[in-house]
Amino acid sequence: MRLAATSMISGLLIQAPAALAEDVIATVGDDQITQEEFYNQMKRSSGEAVLRMMLLQKVLEQNVEKPDEIRQKVDEDIKVQIEQLGGEDVFQQYLAMQNLGSIDNFKEQLYVQSLLQNVIEQRVDMSDEALNKFYDEKYQPLMEAQHILVDSKEEAEQVIARLNEGEDFDAIAQEVSKDSTAADGGYLGEFTEGMMVPEFEEAVKKLKNGEYTTEPVESQFGFHVVKALKNGEKLPFDEIKDDVKAQYIGSQFEDTEFADSIITELLEKANIDIKDEDLKDTINHILDITAQPQTLEEAPAEDAEADAAEDTQE
Repeated sequence: MRLAATSMISGLLIQAPAALAEDVIATVGDDQITQEEFYNQMKRSSGEAVLRMMLLQKVLEQNVEKPDEIRQKVDEDIKVQIEQLGGEDVFQQYLAMQNLGSIDNFKEQLYVQSLLQNVIEQRVDMSDEALNKFYDEKYQPLMEAQHILVDSKEEAEQVIARLNEGEDFDAIAQEVSKDSTAADGGYLGEFTEGMMVPEFEEAVKKLKNGEYTTEPVESQFGFHVVKALKNGEKLPFDEIKDDVKAQYIGSQFEDTEFADSIITELLEKANIDIKDEDLKDTINHILDITAQPQTLEEAPAEDAEADAAEDTQE
């Protein structure tokens, strides 16, 4: 679940305070904390960050046809993820480990990302000519695999012997694999070249779809028995056009310079009038952020950690 698509989105989700019915919101002995004091403190500490995110969200919503449907899909996707991980408590623990905040904040960030992706899709050249060019020059065929990870070559050979005798790959993975994917039968999902360690990828490429390795595959993580579901063969364009299209759109979404240029254009065209004098410069600060190119070294720390996790998941 990678989150930051542009320099605009990362780190801007700070939950704004809810409206308060009473002027005094807390007391400490005889001292009081009023709503006005609380608001001013929040404004000084995080007001501009909150306003930046709210402005961005409003501008994006004004440039998509059905924002309500996008929000509904995000809610449904999060619900599925919560169920897959075993409930809200487990999901919240996962978010905390990734420094992603609360479930509500996570939903808001995915919602804004989805809005941005929709806007980008409207502006990307989706002609067959553009897709064929991407297919020829940049498309990376998808690989998909399962694996069983054990500590020794002897254990891997025992797994292969059991498979040769007709035992089920998923069942063996659930029984003996030490990888976190064991419960899911060792399923690693789809990936492209460079996402897994070289030994693993080479094993997948050498297999036919549906085959498993007849010799243990050694990597820095241990010994693998690998089953290829998609071996990374580059199929004809007409057979995988949908995959090419999805990867092409994804590449545009991850192009921070392209995405930031769209955000800048939309913000400059929007009729934004900030009434609060203390926050007047917020729009200029947003434009300053989008004008600064983001290098790989400057990418948010959570992105780097997510990438590292993907590289080592096998």
